[in-house]
Amino acid sequence: MTGPSSECLGFDSVWHLERSRPSTLFQYFDPRQPFQRQVHAAMTRFTAVQHMCAEGGVPLELVDLRNALAFHLVKLSRWWMVDFCPRMAVNVRTALFVTYVKAHVARDMADDALFDLLTRQRDMRPNDPSHILVLRHEERAEIGARVMYGIDGRRGFRFAVGSPGQGPVWNGHAYPDFTSAWLAAKRVMSLMAGDDAGLQAWQKAACEFRWTQPWRRRAMIDAPDKPLIDRYAEACVQSSACETAFGRGVFDAVLGQIAFGIAREAFERRISLAAVAAEGTFPDMPTTIADMINRHARAHVADGIDPCVRPDFDALLDCVPVSPI
Repeated sequence: MTGPSSECLGFDSVWHLERSRPSTLFQYFDPRQPFQRQVHAAMTRFTAVQHMCAEGGVPLELVDLRNALAFHLVKLSRWWMVDFCPRMAVNVRTALFVTYVKAHVARDMADDALFDLLTRQRDMRPNDPSHILVLRHEERAEIGARVMYGIDGRRGFRFAVGSPGQGPVWNGHAYPDFTSAWLAAKRVMSLMAGDDAGLQAWQKAACEFRWTQPWRRRAMIDAPDKPLIDRYAEACVQSSACETAFGRGVFDAVLGQIAFGIAREAFERRISLAAVAAEGTFPDMPTTIADMINRHARAHVADGIDPCVRPDFDALLDCVPVSPI
């Protein structure tokens, strides 16, 4: 038996030019959208387009798309603070991958400004927290104010909220990823609206999101430091402590990714999920745990991967028994 391919193959250049555009794949400013799905889609679409470009005879637009997807792999990794290495994530030499990114930013002024900020900072005041590249404006009618998001010269994510009748003022704190800044802005907006319940909920959500940091970093490059079943047990314990819908949602995505890894391992070893669960640190309930793993793995395939490879991943899960036959 062999596992499913992680590559979005079998689609031609016309399909990719229509459906693999970054504007259709990525929702940078909506942290409620599963970031694992966007990261996975970036890797699968880049890999597929890169293979077609390597074979030659493709339209120039496809080369431009490959270069754009390369840039967005870099942007995604920084946006969500995910470890990224081109060779390990998409099997492309770093030096070659960088030429793709540079070719893209040479044609896109906005992306060039962001790439410059994240790298050499030739167009920024280097390491200056007061020099901020504005990423987005939002008008929030419910509080009568404008919200802005940006990245400063120290590469920290920032937000600004303007009181009614006043312009936005940048908050003094910097955050390591966009979602952390977004959650902090939600807390400030709840405070401005006099919403004590909302303020407390967003505070808890921010704390729960911080718990996921070690797990999120592995979204592109996963080099397990312990058996997957033990990592699953640890994530289950942390997930059970979540009190907010946002925190539970983020942890469900983490659990789904680990669970699918367990299912793939079971598939390759030709054993059941219960057999893998019995090797872990759970109490003596391997069948119950196996059912949980199966549910999380199927949720991951439904919501956490590139839709174009979903049938193959569903087929793998169908081949893995939950309990010994």
